[in-house]
Amino acid sequence: MVRPSRTLDLLFRKPAERDPADDLKRQADRICFLIVASDYPDVDIDIEIGNLRKWCGKHFPERRDLFEIIYVNRFQRLRDQFRS
Repeated sequence: MVRPSRTLDLLFRKPAERDPADDLKRQADRICFLIVASDYPDVDIDIEIGNLRKWCGKHFPERRDLFEIIYVNRFQRLRDQFRS
């Protein structure tokens, strides 16, 4: 039997079976894409970041500070680099 790739495996898992860390990475990567490669308005990106912040508070309440340190700074660096 051929084992599907990890990406396909993650995509077809039921939400209850997925690792929240994988979901966090996927959602953060999506926001990075919106910043770098789209003309998505900044206000909508701010809303997406706020939604991810709430999601992290629900799934990783003890690690909220890391979201601010890692992801918010990452998003700001990308904005500074790719948006005027």
